Amino acid sequence: MNRIEPVLQMEDIAEIFRVSPQTVARWLRDAKRGENSFPQPLNTPGRKLIWSRDSVEMYLNENQQVVNVPQLESATQQRARHNAALAEIERKHGIPIKPQNRKRDAKL
Repeated sequence: MNRIEPVLQMEDIAEIFRVSPQTVARWLRDAKRGENSFPQPLNTPGRKLIWSRDSVEMYLNENQQVVNVPQLESATQQRARHNAALAEIERKHGIPIKPQNRKRDAKL
C-alpha cells in the first residue's frame, strides 16, 4: 500500500522559519551552489514548490531549530478553516460574506 507523504508549500516553509518566501528562495539557490544544506523541494510538474515534511523535520533536527512542524497548519488548511467559518456565519445569520480574494480562491 502506498503511503501519501505529507508535504509543505513555500508559504508553510516561510512560516516555519519565520522568514519571507524570498528568503526561502535564496536559501534554495544557496543550497544548489553548495553553500548550505537546505532541503530541496520534491520534483513536481509545473512551478509549484513543495517539500516533504520529513525532510524539513530532519533539517530542523540537524540544525537544532526549535519548531514544532507536526503542529503547523498549512496555508491551505488555514484557508479552508477560514472559509468554513465564513460559511457558518452566512448560514447562522443569513449575511452573505465574500472571500477577500476571490481570484486567488478560484485557483485553489
